[in-house]
Amino acid sequence: MGAYPNRFGFSVSHTTRAPREGEVHGREYFFSTRESMLTMEKEGKFIELCDVHGNLYGTSIDAVKEVQSTGKVCVIDMDVKGAQKLRASGYLKNVLYLFVTVPSIDVLRARIQKRGALSEEVLQRRIATAEVELHFLGENPTFFSHVITNEELEVSYKKLCEIVGSEFLKYGMEGLNK
Repeated sequence: MGAYPNRFGFSVSHTTRAPREGEVHGREYFFSTRESMLTMEKEGKFIELCDVHGNLYGTSIDAVKEVQSTGKVCVIDMDVKGAQKLRASGYLKNVLYLFVTVPSIDVLRARIQKRGALSEEVLQRRIATAEVELHFLGENPTFFSHVITNEELEVSYKKLCEIVGSEFLKYGMEGLNK
């Protein structure tokens, strides 16, 4: 929600995966060891922690509090497993669960391949994960507050802004007028 920098802030997640070119520790992710993340989990420092394709990803309580301390709405980017854990934790209130999906698995495959630099094995794992998540959505149609099918980025972004704006108004907050 880069168009609204004074309204929203992204929590920075922890991960055990290696940084990609151009990523900075503390900006895109907190790059951590598996051991340190598992220790943090035992100490109750994560709202959610999941293994995704062999790497741990987690949202720390401190990362959420950091965003909240600025008066901004905290945005957390996570997969379905993370959303399930977040909901089960009961830690956060007034959560808007959005599921952004693709029109089809074939479109997803093409988009991933267009980005390049992934092995066929990694591509297949991502496709399998997407299929599991879409199955979850089909079996649990009310889990997410809203579902956005990302056919065209600008249309999807407009839909996102409409949804978030209406949620702001529902809770008596000012809408998303700049």
